Amino acid sequence: AIVRNKTVPFLSGACDGVIKVWALAHRVCFWTATAHRGFVRGIAADQRGSTFFTCGDDKTIKQWALDPNLSLSNEGDNSDSDDENAPLVQGDTIVDGPVEPLRTIASAETLSCIDHHWVDSQFATGGDSVQLWDAARDAPVHNYKWGADSVVSCAFNPAEACLLGSTGSDRSVCLYDLRSSQPMRKFLLPMRSNKLE
Repeated sequence: AIVRNKTVPFLSGACDGVIKVWALAHRVCFWTATAHRGFVRGIAADQRGSTFFTCGDDKTIKQWALDPNLSLSNEGDNSDSDDENAPLVQGDTIVDGPVEPLRTIASAETLSCIDHHWVDSQFATGGDSVQLWDAARDAPVHNYKWGADSVVSCAFNPAEACLLGSTGSDRSVCLYDLRSSQPMRKFLLPMRSNKLE
């Protein structure tokens, strides 16, 4: 995943549950952590680019700080100090030691994807259904289900802030209006889509 409003960090997740934060310009991995038991199925940076969310086969959603020295209480601080605790993306120090998530949310279903809203503090996950979450809550705000097929990917529309899309294992593409609690439209395609961007 690429942080949308910054150009430095690059985020990766693997089948062994490990996530990494990279500085591609320097060809350096800033930090590594074991995030999930099993596959990391999705990574999405928040709208500010200071934290990111991961989901995995262990039915958990975890929120991480790009700089593990920051906490939720001071992540909104945008000071440009040059001290050793400056945000990772502003410096080039490598973090030693274990990195812990800021928060862990248990999901009732297996998760296959995650995406964060471009402007608001909301994110969506996909699995047996599409769930819309508020970043400050531990329960989904909306649960969109359309048929019995599983969701392969989900993505927010960058131009239309209230639209969310998903692809399904039944070759479908579904659209959701975040202002409603019901799915909006479903299209069946000749072939299965793997990803929405």
